[in-house]
Formats: sequence, C-alpha cells, structure tokens
Amino acid sequence: MNRIFSPAERVDPDQCVFQGRVELKSESCYYTNTGGDITIENFNGHPNARYYDIDYKNNRALTEFGYLDIRLETNKYKEIYLSHDIYDNTNKKTGEKYYLKDVFDEAIDFLHINSQETVIIQLKDDNLSLNSSYTYYDVNGDLHRVDIEGFESYEEIYEEIAKLSIKNTSIKYNQEYYKYFYQENDIFPKLKDVRGKIILYTRGDFRYNGTTVGKKLNIPNMGSCTQSAFNPTNIISADRDKIGNAEQQISKDSASKELCFPRISLTGDNKILVQDDYNLPVFEKWVVVSEILNNELPSVEEDGNTLHIYGEKHAITTSFYNNDNILIINFMNIACYLDICSIKSYSEDINNNLDKNISEQTKIHNNWIILGFPTNDLIRKIHDSSEIKLEKKMNYKTISFKLVII
Repeated sequence: MNRIFSPAERVDPDQCVFQGRVELKSESCYYTNTGGDITIENFNGHPNARYYDIDYKNNRALTEFGYLDIRLETNKYKEIYLSHDIYDNTNKKTGEKYYLKDVFDEAIDFLHINSQETVIIQLKDDNLSLNSSYTYYDVNGDLHRVDIEGFESYEEIYEEIAKLSIKNTSIKYNQEYYKYFYQENDIFPKLKDVRGKIILYTRGDFRYNGTTVGKKLNIPNMGSCTQSAFNPTNIISADRDKIGNAEQQISKDSASKELCFPRISLTGDNKILVQDDYNLPVFEKWVVVSEILNNELPSVEEDGNTLHIYGEKHAITTSFYNNDNILIINFMNIACYLDICSIKSYSEDINNNLDKNISEQTKIHNNWIILGFPTNDLIRKIHDSSEIKLEKKMNYKTISFKLVII
C-alpha cells in the first residue's frame, strides 16, 4: 500500500508496486497486500512503511528477501524431509514430517501474494541416507542379513529434488511450477531478474546426469569456534585480533581465537566472507557480530592446514566493506544441544543487541544478515541500513542487500 484506500479505489494488490511510504495511524482501516481490510489498534511499530514492508494480517515483515536454511533427510520410503541433526522437523499445519515439497509450496504461496519478493532457499545434506545392509549373529551363532531400503544413490536423491522444483511441470497459480525457480547462470543475480522467484543454493554439489540442482554456495564449517577457542589462555593468540594491515600465517592446529574470525570462501568467481560461529555463547557471538559490522575484525583464508590471517586494516579485509562485488554472510544463529536452553531465546538476545546498536547513521555494506525470530522493527532497521538507494536497487546484484529469516 502507498496510502489509505477508499473502497472505490481498490485494485488487485498483486499489481501493486512501490510508490512511496504511508503513515500508519492507530485505529485506521488499511487495505493489505493480502487483499483484506484490517484495523490497526494501538500500533507501536514504525510510523511509516512501504506497501510490501509489513503484512498485518499475518503479522510478518515483507523484506527484500526471505531466507530459508533447509537441512534434508531421507528414509526407506524415499521421502525427502527437513531435519536438524537427529531430529525430524514437524509441519505444524499437517502434524506430519516437514517435507521439502511443503517448503517449495509455501514459498510459492508467499510469492503469489507478494510478487515483488524473492525467496532464497539453501539446501544442506544433514542425513541423506542410501539403502544399505548389515549382518549379525544371533545367540545361536546363526548369521542374519538385514536390508535397509531407500534411495539407490545420491544422484537419485538429487533427481527427485529436481522433480519437486526445477523440473516440476505441474501447474500452480496458472503457471508451471518450475518457472518459479531462478535457473539462469548468475550465482548472485540482479534483483530485477528474481522478483517473484525462488533462488536455490546448495551446500555441496547436487548433480545428476549432467544436471545441477541449485547453485553451490561455499559456506565453511566454523564449528571449531567455541568459547574456549574464543577466550584462549595463549596470550600470543589472543593478541592476534589486532594486527592492523599486516598478514600472518599460522598452522590451523595452533589456532585458537583465529578460528572465530570470519572466513573467506570462494563461490564461483565471487569471494564471500562468512561468519557462522554457531557454537559460541551469546556474549561472545555478539562480540564477533558487532566487530564485523563495525569493520574491526581480521579475516581468515584457509589453505590446507595453514590459516592466512589478514588484519582488520589489510586490503583484503577492507575490500569486504567497500567493494560492491563482494559479499559478507552473517549467520546470527546459535546452537542449542540441551533441553534447558532455547534457540529462540538465544536468537532474541542477539536480535535485541542488533536493535540497540543499529541507528539511523548505521550503514552496513553488502551483508546478508541471517536471523531467527526477528521483530518487524528490526527487519526494517536492517533493511534501511543499506548504503544503496532504493531507485538503484533493481540494477544491483543480490549481494547488495540485507537478508532476513522471517
């Protein structure tokens, strides 16, 4: 919406485009992007918004992007569904497993209503298992063989994923299903080319018979960054977080806090800088996040067992803060391995710190900021911190924007 609409002026909201901002007033009736009326009572959010910024009916923010990190598992029935480590994910709408097809369907449902949006989905092999067998002897010494059914090969799994997405010829909302997926060559396409589409990324190569499913996004595993690594007793290692414009080389085996520095990775011809310190507690995690946002932390490039440490003022490190063709991916998630902890609580702690530290003067350069459980106001703050003006965004590649899980 770009203002308050009278009944005679209302048109199909799917045809709406950004035309400005609207002041939001409590107890006013607005025409929402989902096609219905809604009265806002005691609204405490941002005083104005673009028409695609907030979906009041569903109480969610509509950002430049939505980001879904999907971890996959298979079973003997050749089902492909979501999981995390040993835990299967449940679809609360159906009460059954959260199938990959459900994710694709919901993403397309969202894009049908919000045709100017883009959804980015990253697929990861968490437990893609194949058929197998094993033998054992019973108490009588008799040999037994157990066959476990399932997919014959990983290629078969990838082909099945393709049939659910980029090769799916079924019709949804009067359009072939596969047309909702971006399938051109650019790893980081221009925003104007992906409006109303899903971009599939994968951690690893998802290939079968010469066909690639999605675009490989190289996210380094930073699980070795722990609280003990971040707060080392080795003073020499602890002092390496401020080395100016110098470069140092150390053995990966002798590294400590350096394991928590953002890692340089190559995706296609594009260098990206990744922070995914998911094993840090909230306090240490926030220290890393804030120093990256303030351009105060060195970067690390891995070469076999050697780590190249580039100081916070080194040209390689600073290029991520002033080059339009280089991307920083900031994961805000924190792992939770015990019943007494809460991923949601951890996320809210990080989100609150972000909310307090992002001001109108904050300018975040080329970051994808991956959040859990963000508020509408925080999403807007992150989005508005972009250094690129709105009228130029359509011609910039997707690396130029903030990215938020909603």
